[in-house]
Amino acid sequence: VGSMGTVGNYPEPKSFLKKQNGAGGGGGKKMDASGLPALKGSFSRKSALPSVPKRTDKPVMGLVTEKNFVVANAVDNIMMAPKKPAPAPLPATQGKHYGKVPPYLSRVKNEIKVEREQMEYYNSRQPAHGGSQMYELPTSDKDDLIARLKEKWEAVHRQYLAITFSLDTISKVQRKEVLEAELEQLEKAIAKLSKNIIYVYDDTQHAMY
Repeated sequence: VGSMGTVGNYPEPKSFLKKQNGAGGGGGKKMDASGLPALKGSFSRKSALPSVPKRTDKPVMGLVTEKNFVVANAVDNIMMAPKKPAPAPLPATQGKHYGKVPPYLSRVKNEIKVEREQMEYYNSRQPAHGGSQMYELPTSDKDDLIARLKEKWEAVHRQYLAITFSLDTISKVQRKEVLEAELEQLEKAIAKLSKNIIYVYDDTQHAMY
């Protein structure tokens, strides 16, 4: 008769694995009072997780404290270490620049000196027959130009303020952008003319030769 394995190597029908009698499946583990496997060491589920409140339990209400926060805050402020006052600023008579020429004036003088030297060098390289094509703009002409540019700026600014807040059309948006660009150009021109020395190129002499 054909068979698998040796003769008689088969389990008894009545000797099957029963509940909590074998080594596998957790049947031999110790269980705690809640029906879950007991944890090793001193750690317990009761200390780790609080008990779930029952549906019939009422929440604890009306808890009050006997601490007087007004008195506690007053005591904390009294016992607090005082803040150190900020150091007082030095008077002007004790400053390091007192009685001396301010540094910005020296810087401006140096800039003017450099500009004059550059213009002298440029004029020295001009042809003898043509003369200098650059000249310093008189103060009166410069002030007159600045005043006219400011008047132009005021007129454009009034037009800009007259634009409505609602830019619901493309023409209004374009008009606003044009006025903003014109105001910016006028401000740059006024800033350039506000310098101490302004040199102007005389193109009439260049046209003569």
